[in-house]
Amino acid sequence: MMKNLEKYKRDMTLSEQELDTITRDLLKGKFNEERRNSWKSKLAAQHDVERTSSATTIEMKPKDRGRLRPLYIISAIAATIALLLVVLPLFQSSGTSPQQLAMEYLEKPFPHNAVRGDEVSTTRLRATEAYNEQNFGAAMQQYNTLIASEEAEVGDYFYLGLSELYTEQYPLAVQHLEQAQALAASGKEFQQEIDWYLSLAYLQAEHTAKAKTLLQQIVNNKQWKQADAIKLLEQI
Repeated sequence: MMKNLEKYKRDMTLSEQELDTITRDLLKGKFNEERRNSWKSKLAAQHDVERTSSATTIEMKPKDRGRLRPLYIISAIAATIALLLVVLPLFQSSGTSPQQLAMEYLEKPFPHNAVRGDEVSTTRLRATEAYNEQNFGAAMQQYNTLIASEEAEVGDYFYLGLSELYTEQYPLAVQHLEQAQALAASGKEFQQEIDWYLSLAYLQAEHTAKAKTLLQQIVNNKQWKQADAIKLLEQI
């Protein structure tokens, strides 16, 4: 606007566009002045706040400072609570997933004590040998053959589920360990071992709620791996 006014003072003439620019700037300045005056009146009426000049400096009367201090305190408390809600979970988290925790208990395969004799089928012997050699692929083939021929026993489902667990086939491991658990319910063979490894399979398959339930059962019944079950429950 100042540039156009200087031109007018020098040449005593303005184009239509320059005249529009000066008019718009004058109206804008008038509007800003009215808005400043309006806010000045509101602040003075509501908070006893007075502007000392046209600059942005604001003076507060002593009684107003005392009245507004609680607002600052409340704002600070709210900000602190919000920060804690974000930060605390980071400190509480162990940083280790349930799957990683379960994997620590699967580093060493559960042993298979082979039973030899006339009553043991050739397929089961081959499955046992393959399992003990940690050739889990071959073991799974033999155990699946036993299950298909309807000659399977609790141990066959159990070691098939373990073979699948060690090869990270978690849905199949859950399926066959649950079948082993159902068969073991009528007897005592492998019952506690199945519960423990099924809980690990649940964790690896991300069925955390089922894993917690089974781990708690192991603790309550003082079963095999009770101490490890307590530790896992504290970490997941």
